[in-house]
Amino acid sequence: MSLIIGGSATPAPTQGLPEPEVDLPHPGTAPEAHHIMSTERIVALLGHANPLVRTFAIEQASLRSEPEVLDALAARVREGDDLVAIEAIGVLEAKKYRPAADALLERFATAHGELAAVCATALGQLAPERLLDAVKARGRLDDEAFAAVATALGIVGSDDTVAFLDKGLNRAGAVSPDRRGALYGAALLSGSEKLAGRVVGLAIADCAKEEPEGASYPARAALAVLAGLPTQYSRQDAGLEVFDHARELLEEEVVPALPEEAQEALQSAMKAKKTGDVIAALAPVLEAPAEPAPVDVDDELGTMPRRRRGLLAALLARADALAQLEPKPGAVFVAAAAQAAMVILAHDLGEASSGAMVALSKGLEGMKSAAELAAMDHEALTALFKERSDREIRRISSALMREHFRRVQTLRKFLGALFAAGHGKAVITAAAEVNEPQIHSAVARAAEAHLAEAEAVVVDMLQDRETEDAAVPLLLQVAESVRTERVALALGRRFFALRPKGRARLARAALRTGDARLLPLLESRAFPDEAEEVAWVVLALVHDQPVEGKLEGALQRTLRDREAREDEPMVRVPLTCSKCQETNTYSFPRAFVDVEAKDTYGDPAFAGDMICKACGATDTLESNEDTARVITGHMMDLLQAAQAGLLSGPPPVSPAQTEINGQKMGLAAALRILNKEVDADPEAVRPRLQRARLLILLDRSGAQADLDAALAHAPESPEARAMLASLLMRAGKHQEAMDRCAEALRVMTAEPPPRLYDAQSAARLQASLEDYMAELEAQGASAPDDVDLAPARARLADFEAELAERRAAQRAMMEEAQHEHDHDHDHAHDHDHEHEAPAVERRVGRNDPCPCGSGKKYKKCHGAAR
Repeated sequence: MSLIIGGSATPAPTQGLPEPEVDLPHPGTAPEAHHIMSTERIVALLGHANPLVRTFAIEQASLRSEPEVLDALAARVREGDDLVAIEAIGVLEAKKYRPAADALLERFATAHGELAAVCATALGQLAPERLLDAVKARGRLDDEAFAAVATALGIVGSDDTVAFLDKGLNRAGAVSPDRRGALYGAALLSGSEKLAGRVVGLAIADCAKEEPEGASYPARAALAVLAGLPTQYSRQDAGLEVFDHARELLEEEVVPALPEEAQEALQSAMKAKKTGDVIAALAPVLEAPAEPAPVDVDDELGTMPRRRRGLLAALLARADALAQLEPKPGAVFVAAAAQAAMVILAHDLGEASSGAMVALSKGLEGMKSAAELAAMDHEALTALFKERSDREIRRISSALMREHFRRVQTLRKFLGALFAAGHGKAVITAAAEVNEPQIHSAVARAAEAHLAEAEAVVVDMLQDRETEDAAVPLLLQVAESVRTERVALALGRRFFALRPKGRARLARAALRTGDARLLPLLESRAFPDEAEEVAWVVLALVHDQPVEGKLEGALQRTLRDREAREDEPMVRVPLTCSKCQETNTYSFPRAFVDVEAKDTYGDPAFAGDMICKACGATDTLESNEDTARVITGHMMDLLQAAQAGLLSGPPPVSPAQTEINGQKMGLAAALRILNKEVDADPEAVRPRLQRARLLILLDRSGAQADLDAALAHAPESPEARAMLASLLMRAGKHQEAMDRCAEALRVMTAEPPPRLYDAQSAARLQASLEDYMAELEAQGASAPDDVDLAPARARLADFEAELAERRAAQRAMMEEAQHEHDHDHDHAHDHDHEHEAPAVERRVGRNDPCPCGSGKKYKKCHGAAR
């Protein structure tokens, strides 16, 4: 597909951008496993004047454990830049650095928004015994901080926090649905059967209510999140799909662990989709005594098994009430019970019977049983893998990536042993074949823990020109974790060959090595708002480069983007220049898609002029497969919003067609045809007018030139005058636009009538002109006396009334979702049943709190995986 908008129809010859000559030594000449950033240098950079450098230093500190680094990191919690403090808190929480608790408590006392949320989450991990007192001591929390605090208190799950949340549930009717949802999620997380039972009871009561379109109830939504599902799956109309999901989970993870009699009962209940019977059959899961899990465990399970016991017990206690539910409303309860049972069994059963362990035993041709493998430590596994053949290692690596461990900690242990045994290449190659962010992260963590072995593998694969393209993104992710001097040199020597296979990863990896020798490479491709530009700016500041010229402008853009906390309503798509072959990301206010296009990538037309960032060529940007993925995502969002009745304005991406020469087509295809027609006959009026119309719609330059050319050959054209009026109105020249419209109307009523080149009929064009003049009049322009605008004014008034009615209906729907059925907000509800208002579903913004209740932003939680 070619996406040529305006200009010549003759394709420009392709050319590559020049590559700077950088004389980098061979990686083998550098010290082995040597980090360029020393401990002393990191500590110094943590106190740098520029926040970008401090953030860089915090990321460098994330791989260090020296006390002086951690103390310098804790000092950043108190600093004035919230964004730097947030990054520092995240690293301190991950490292479980308890001495930072005092600084966190001090910052939490006055923080708001995301900063207060991350402080609360970190305190729940580092000083859980002090979190509740800190919450009581401070004032009212905003919604984002409230969600994080509630979740953190739920995870702590002490007697005091449970009592505090219990009181909060008594007042739940006096808070917004979002806050109520956070309270319900915390109650379900707490491990308290009493609190979980209250939420389960509310969710059961909700099943008897009619769900408004596009809305769900907070109690059911909280259950869906605890089941590992998006909140929209708490709706009853998604019930059958949720039931199928729960059945797969139960069959794979729970049924094999139950006694034979319970297995039969569970399978029979699942087949019949009987909610109460399915949950009752899970009673044996709770028969084994609960073992306390350490809070500091480096594992995604942590205290989850203990906390899920409370939820499963609450569901079992209400099995009789759940038995009255049909499959659709009951599905979310089954899914929550299935997830709880799976987590409990993951702790109680261990890894010996997991699918991955069984597959590994088979991969070793039975020389070690699954139980023996599960019991082996790192040293024993390393020795075992050193003796295995390449064929066996390939089977083992594939099993590790495709089968399921109950704990990610076990996966890391096996991956680390494979790296230590010299089989890192097999690990990276096998992991690249699966699109699992959790597995890729585990591979990077294992490489980080075995630096020398991982370095040798990464350097070898980076230099190997036969490394498969599919493995490069993961290879760069691993290089980003290893970040030694040898890795930096290998990245630099293959910089331009690696870019097309993973530009953002390459830029991040180059930056995080901290090697100043890579600066010319990054600068050569540091186009505005691209990953290379950010990496170049930060690395230049780290190495004290003078801030002037191109670097000064790039620094201003980087700081501007850093401070922009909310996403702009723009369509951001990758496009490839047909002239220089560079692929960059471009932002447009809107895009129009021909949904009936039959070409490979669809046929989008983007609003705004299209100029290549790299070579400055115009009209040479073309769509690619990644463009199609972005556009498809926007179209799916549009469809979901339309189905839920939540469209509040023009969507950023919308389907659109136009008619050219009697044939309907997309805007991009129409412009391609019109470009050819104008090139073939520059004096032709019709294609000039048609192209000007589309260029105005797309807010592109060139419309004025087309209209001037059309008027030169057809001076009386009312269509050209009308479009000139449109351009004048966009420029804020309302009176001049009104005068142009009046001229067009006078030409149309003259004798003989003018020729029309593009309009479907004279009557429709005249009505459109009158409507346009009525709009301009509403903007303050004066209409001429010889034009009767009364009918147009009436049409405009009707349209505005209809628009106001639609907006009022939408506001009423939103207010209904927020309304508390006239409850007195001073009244404390001390009963379990409350009149629930539905929480309206909406698309989660990147900077919104994640619906899972983690307290983190969506972009740093479930949005990262997406």
